[in-house]
Amino acid sequence: MNYQTFICVLLVFVIFTGCSHKGKLRGLVPCCGTVTLDGTVVADAQVLFLPVQESLRVASGKTNAQGQFVLSSLTTNDGIMPGEYCVTIIRIEKTGTVRKPVINEFGESVMPPPETRNVLPERYADKTTSDIKVTVPASGDKNIKIELSQ
Repeated sequence: MNYQTFICVLLVFVIFTGCSHKGKLRGLVPCCGTVTLDGTVVADAQVLFLPVQESLRVASGKTNAQGQFVLSSLTTNDGIMPGEYCVTIIRIEKTGTVRKPVINEFGESVMPPPETRNVLPERYADKTTSDIKVTVPASGDKNIKIELSQ
């Protein structure tokens, strides 16, 4: 087999191997749960699982009206890699402050984004201050309970 033939065979192999996963990661397990603050469900919060080990991948989810979330790593609700995670949670709300248009670098009048704030205790927004640790087993976990407190 000459050099050009080898390169063509290698390219075909790489293309078909890469396309066969269709955007899925191997080893993901299902993971979902609920978030409460002092016993009350937390709706519309962003839940972020940050891996303790570098070999793992970040996963995230958003709570629904019942405080339930499903984690996603690459595609919607595809799960998480088993392992240990530090969890951060924020819930952003608009402050209601009326903002005035500003002039951008092109001389155009534009409306700035609305002012927002995190309504959950700030310690949960940063991995260095969040005390929430979760270990996801190889079988996954469909009943994670994250209980926040003021």
